[in-house]
Amino acid sequence: MPGKLFETLHQISANNPFLKFMGMELLDADEGWVRMKITFRPEFLQPFTVHGGAIYSLADSAAAHALMTLILPDQRPTTVDW
Repeated sequence: MPGKLFETLHQISANNPFLKFMGMELLDADEGWVRMKITFRPEFLQPFTVHGGAIYSLADSAAAHALMTLILPDQRPTTVDW
């Protein structure tokens, strides 16, 4: 049974247009970790393996979501700092 933390993150990620575009989905979460998946699309191939950018996008999104389990509801993360 999903916990409150998972439900909060799921609501945030379900409304994220980039995650929708990439076919990413939050599967499970608890304090300090998440489990996500990306749905394979032929457009991710280069030409016979999945492009590293698609895999990195999944890793980046998972890292941001894992961080959110530690800082919500007061803050939102960024994985890039200028």
